[in-house]
Amino acid sequence: MRLRLRALERNIFKYRAFQMILVLFHAERLKKFIVGTIKATDRICKTQRLKIGSKKVYQSACDILVQDGVITQAERNEIRDLTNYRNDIAHEVHILTCDLSRDRFVREFQLFLEKSYDYAALNRLKSLRAKIEKGSRSKYIIELPFDHVLFEDAEKVFVQELASLRRKIDRQFKLRKLQVEQEVHECRKPELGI
Repeated sequence: MRLRLRALERNIFKYRAFQMILVLFHAERLKKFIVGTIKATDRICKTQRLKIGSKKVYQSACDILVQDGVITQAERNEIRDLTNYRNDIAHEVHILTCDLSRDRFVREFQLFLEKSYDYAALNRLKSLRAKIEKGSRSKYIIELPFDHVLFEDAEKVFVQELASLRRKIDRQFKLRKLQVEQEVHECRKPELGI
């Protein structure tokens, strides 16, 4: 028999869902910005540092950012990790949510998986984009796609929902912690002879 998820876990699922949508959007936005900026610069400056048609255009564009001193190799590695995380969301979302399962087998199975949910990924993506955007201004021709304008209202709703859910989750977590402490205390009473 499957147990019904409690309110805390349901709200954490919702929180992750909204955050994953934002990670998907911002990861793609970062990719388009990097590739678009290098392509635009190549086109205007009549150079061909970026090999169009290559399967690894994004990786090559990131390597150019390192060569030009816009980002460090560590930040380049961070972009790679965040891109892999974006791919995990797109292709293995079940692995990033199974730790909240009420099913004991699923929770134990999750302990052997090498992937877990990353609550900080969205902020890291936004920080990297801001740094790359700032560093690119003096070195490249910047292409300005309008994807963010099309997504702006949706993002506002998601961010508001995240804030609301965060308050609920924090409150529910405190209550859960008190309940667990109370249960532990109740279980210890007979041992102590109280």
